[in-house]
Amino acid sequence: MANPRKAAQNEKPKTSEPVSLPPPPVPQPGAPVERVFRRCDWIAAGVAFLIAMAGYVYMMAPNVTLEDSGELVTAAHHLGVPHPPGYPIWTILGFLFDHLNPLSPQPVPEGVDVSPRRYNIAWRVCFMSGTFGALAVGLLALLISRSGSMLLRSVKSLSDAINEEQERGIVTVCGVTGALIFAFCPTPLSQAVIAEVYSLNGLFMAVTMTTLFIWMWNTQRDRYLYLTCLLWGLGLTNHQTLLFMAPAYLILVGLVSVAVLMDLLAAGAMVGTIGFWFVGWCTSVTTIGEVAMGCLIGLPVIGLFVVDRLVNMRRGTEAWMILKGLTLVVVAVALALAAYWYFTKADAFWMGVVCAAIAMLISLAGDLLEWHFGWQTKVNWKRAGIAAGCVVAGLAFYGYSPLASSTNPPMNWGYTRDKDGFWHHLTRGQYEKVKIGRSFDVFWKQLTLSLIHI
Repeated sequence: MANPRKAAQNEKPKTSEPVSLPPPPVPQPGAPVERVFRRCDWIAAGVAFLIAMAGYVYMMAPNVTLEDSGELVTAAHHLGVPHPPGYPIWTILGFLFDHLNPLSPQPVPEGVDVSPRRYNIAWRVCFMSGTFGALAVGLLALLISRSGSMLLRSVKSLSDAINEEQERGIVTVCGVTGALIFAFCPTPLSQAVIAEVYSLNGLFMAVTMTTLFIWMWNTQRDRYLYLTCLLWGLGLTNHQTLLFMAPAYLILVGLVSVAVLMDLLAAGAMVGTIGFWFVGWCTSVTTIGEVAMGCLIGLPVIGLFVVDRLVNMRRGTEAWMILKGLTLVVVAVALALAAYWYFTKADAFWMGVVCAAIAMLISLAGDLLEWHFGWQTKVNWKRAGIAAGCVVAGLAFYGYSPLASSTNPPMNWGYTRDKDGFWHHLTRGQYEKVKIGRSFDVFWKQLTLSLIHI
């Protein structure tokens, strides 16, 4: 009788055929997609908006107040130009709120007795400030509610201790409470009940944070990234302090996607190129010889860059990367020459050349990092170009100032219809220049004052 164990050992193992895994499921077009904001988030936003709006209307200034109120109301009513930098988007919206506000009647013929309660231009513009402030509060409640839910889910002990209904109740209350604490702080409250530009600035901050949050939820929806760039550029035409939000936005984008961060850095360099060349045109100090010198430096750089992009070679080869490295060196040399010329001649045209070289530098560095380390740092020029175009489209609203000034309205500050007047207005020429160097004592006092107001 044969030994079954020995027979099993002598038996040759059967070769198993490779098993093909099923393809990943493809989402159907009609499949439900989880929304960014849920019903409880919108409830928090709505409640916070209504309470803040009611409070602002109750405490709203009945007429013209101190500081810039009368000037801004006059500019909004007549589509004029207020003090630098002009606040074009605020002025346009103020004109619409003044003439289309259904809560107060339109202007009546002269000689008719009109009481302040029936016809009050200043109150209409103050109502606009309150509306913008309340909208910012509502968006803040929306973000607090949704991000609070994500925070609760990230802590296992908390997520296990409460059910979904309790979680939604907690985040709704937190969203309303946190937003209303901000709404009735001294600084936001004081600006939401008078005719001023700061409530709109807060709204632009809240809107851009919301659109960027939606993009971070699903990075495939680039339209929200482009919308953030457009609203950010548009917000700069209301108040230029929105510029300081850019580093925070870039950090958030970099934490989500390094590839998109590289695209936005390249887009920023492109916007800088356009901006500095526009400055050169406004100041009229660029000579033909300097432009020719810039072309002599820039054309070889652009040529090498185009060759690097269009030559028919297989990407990732050693020869290809050597070409990129050489191009990188040439761009760096051109960057140094342009920067030297800028600091010796103090000409904005050369700063534009520097920004163009920085854009190429970012692209080449991204390719080399991707080839050497495998990082996703290659610049998507389509995304970068659209983002830069959205920012420029928002900034284009500054063109309102010379157009409005050319009609000679009652409020025509600085005569921005002239190129010199427009440049002086845009750069806030009548104010004291920004001083970067501060002593630690001054910094500490400013920080303490800010914390007290918060």
